[in-house]
Amino acid sequence: YLKVVNDPLLKGDEQGPSSELVNKKALATLRSDTLFVPDYVDITFNPFTGKEHSDSLEMDKVHKEYPFPIRFVSNEELNERILSGRPMKYLVYIKNSNVKIVDVFDGQAGDLIYVNYVRISYNFKAKDLGRLAKHVD
Repeated sequence: YLKVVNDPLLKGDEQGPSSELVNKKALATLRSDTLFVPDYVDITFNPFTGKEHSDSLEMDKVHKEYPFPIRFVSNEELNERILSGRPMKYLVYIKNSNVKIVDVFDGQAGDLIYVNYVRISYNFKAKDLGRLAKHVD
């Protein structure tokens, strides 16, 4: 994460917290490569009570929205894969107050290849994968 923040600063590029990014060339490999998704995306947030709970995504909706190879893994497994340097693309979901950010990284290159910033949204949904799929196809 520090590399993603530091590299643009060194180049003098401007990338604010709500900047969106789509690297179509890098995303095109997701037609056949597996996208690794941390299973913490199942934790939903209730904005009225402030409580979080696990609420599994419906896999039929996931595959309808994202028809490419996908694998949900524990955060520990994802971290192991990242540190191993194996080629892979992985998703990171960030909830920040009433904003959600969905990022996709190229693990081998260490590059951020997709950013989708959604205001007034609290939880990861299958349609977030659908937004990504539109840029893969």
